Amino acid sequence: MTVLSLIIVLPLLAAVALVAVPRLGDGAARWVWVAVTAVDLALVAALWLAYEPPGPGRLAFEEQVPWIPGVDSSYHVGVDGLSLPLMAMTTAVFLACAVFALRDEDRPRTRAALFLFLQSVSLGLFAAADLILFFLFFDLSIVGMYFVIAGWGHGDRGRSAMKFFLYTFLGSLALLAGFIGLYVAAEPHTFDMVELARQTPLDGSPTAGGLVLAAILLGLAVKTPTVPFHTWLPPAHTDAPAVGSAVLAGVLLKMGTYGFVRIAMPMLPEAWRAWAWVVVVVGVVSVVYGALVALAQTDLKRMIAYTSVNHMGYVVLAVGAAGIVAEGSEQARSVRSPAP
Repeated sequence: MTVLSLIIVLPLLAAVALVAVPRLGDGAARWVWVAVTAVDLALVAALWLAYEPPGPGRLAFEEQVPWIPGVDSSYHVGVDGLSLPLMAMTTAVFLACAVFALRDEDRPRTRAALFLFLQSVSLGLFAAADLILFFLFFDLSIVGMYFVIAGWGHGDRGRSAMKFFLYTFLGSLALLAGFIGLYVAAEPHTFDMVELARQTPLDGSPTAGGLVLAAILLGLAVKTPTVPFHTWLPPAHTDAPAVGSAVLAGVLLKMGTYGFVRIAMPMLPEAWRAWAWVVVVVGVVSVVYGALVALAQTDLKRMIAYTSVNHMGYVVLAVGAAGIVAEGSEQARSVRSPAP
């Protein structure tokens, strides 16, 4: 097992141990949670110190093991300059949550196991280099956060948790449809993200590429969230426990925009450039709407939820602007090099 796989699996193994050893006291469970997240953060730091840029179209610390060979899906993980900082952020946020929860008396062993599970799937998503693996971690993060809100939240936590689950799960179905579209278009068929980014299989097919991009954008926009797919966030953020709100805002919301940069932009570059203005408009609306509605809030957590819509809107605006710049560069190259 490589260090990268150990970083992903270690919290999950600790979560299984906490569940499988009921005799473990609440105090010990709290400190196990702190210790495992601290070790994971140290391992990510060591990985970062040893990191060397892998070059375009490649990943560092890569590991690939056949998983579902019938559809060319594998346990394929690796990092680059985009995913490694997000993994460091994830371990830092979860360590802060573990330390904050040391004095919490509400079922600490179960809560520690659930958050360790959530940490594993979050790290796995940022390291995934296979679309099926990415989708698996994406959906497991939804399940984990549902139980965090429903089990340790307050207010109307059951309704808020269900709204979060339904919105994000239905969004993930659109994401899966987009992934299947990429798989079918690839030649040979594959779910490997590195290979799909190399092939860009739907370039030259504007209608099919636009439909696949729309499905992927819908699934990721719900998770981000952008206007008008943001309505699950304020109740979920408000009714979640403090540590749940921290993970939701600090880690889970980043998965959507990470998917834009990791999947949509490199695998569907032509469709992304064609629809970049739509992405920019959605980003601008999210920025302005999130800021104005946040100003009207009297509840701190609800205000933070709307500022999250606002600041994620800036990220959406940025990736859309990158598509517009790329389109301009493509047109400039066409002018300089006319077809014979």
